[in-house]
Amino acid sequence: MGETYTAPADPDEPGLYEIRLKGHLDDRWATRFEGMTLTWDDNGDTLLTGPVVDQAALHGLLRKVRDLAMPLIAVTRISPGQAAWSDRRNTMATNERMNAVTQTATTEGDKHMNTNRQTSVSKESKMKITGSNLIRWTGVSAMVAGIIFAAIQPIHPPDVVASVTTSAWAIITGLKTAMCLLLLLGIVGIYARQVNKAGWLGLAGFLLFGLSWAIQTAFVFAESFIMPPLATLAPKFVDSFLGTAAGRASEVDLGALPAIYGLVVGGLYMLGGLVFGIATLRAGILPRWAAGLLAVTAALTPLAALLPHAIQRLAAMPMGLALACLGYALWSERRTHAAEEQVAEPVPGTGSRQLRPTAAE
Repeated sequence: MGETYTAPADPDEPGLYEIRLKGHLDDRWATRFEGMTLTWDDNGDTLLTGPVVDQAALHGLLRKVRDLAMPLIAVTRISPGQAAWSDRRNTMATNERMNAVTQTATTEGDKHMNTNRQTSVSKESKMKITGSNLIRWTGVSAMVAGIIFAAIQPIHPPDVVASVTTSAWAIITGLKTAMCLLLLLGIVGIYARQVNKAGWLGLAGFLLFGLSWAIQTAFVFAESFIMPPLATLAPKFVDSFLGTAAGRASEVDLGALPAIYGLVVGGLYMLGGLVFGIATLRAGILPRWAAGLLAVTAALTPLAALLPHAIQRLAAMPMGLALACLGYALWSERRTHAAEEQVAEPVPGTGSRQLRPTAAE
């Protein structure tokens, strides 16, 4: 590469020198060696290259090197041809370092942009309203409604006029009203989740069971907001209305109301629950044991009617448990595919557009 330094004939003759040190010299030392170019070799050495006007300047330069406490490997005087090659090599090394820094900065910038883009896409995906997300949240409705339905049975006040004006009645019937509304949403979600598998039997069960609870909602609303003000004005009417659900004889002519409640609400509750439970069991998408419990509880409703009304309420608790479990199954479901085939928006730098297939029913 070069010849080992030999003092020139004229000590004051200027020359180009290359000083090789063992180890990498930090950039901050560059100002101490003004006029010299610092180059870092891959083998861990540092090269100081530059013009030296005379021997005195060379000795002064070497004293500065000594103060660095870095091993001195060689001092070489470079010929003009070698100087040109050295300059080219230094330029190439500098360009490589600059390119590496630029590439690193570009890569980090791309990663940052991709991360921001992915975060934005993720937020948009989470905020997007889809059919599968709506079905999942109807599971929450069914779960809450089932829990309320099972929990209020043991503590429900007696269906008599004296109970209507109590705070316990206001709380329980208020919960019952919310339960009915939530359960209507939950039944829709349970059916929608298995609509492709439930068939006509599932549709029939959904309509019958849903209609039963829709009419029941109207009765519960009347218990909550209409009967309390009438308790002092028309106690016999209130007692007769409450007796419709309790199975007591009415002192007031309520027309077709008792028949509507007994045949439509009670009959559709039993038949709809049985058919809907069997359809859910056959579909096999939601837990079979919960679907079976729903069907069995509905089928045993006529037997429960033979029991005292207070015991009838306890017999209804398995129905609430079944609905809560079906709702929980909807809510906790972790499907990796969407309900319908969608095209995922590509993220720059992450590949091509991908298809998300539908979930296998």
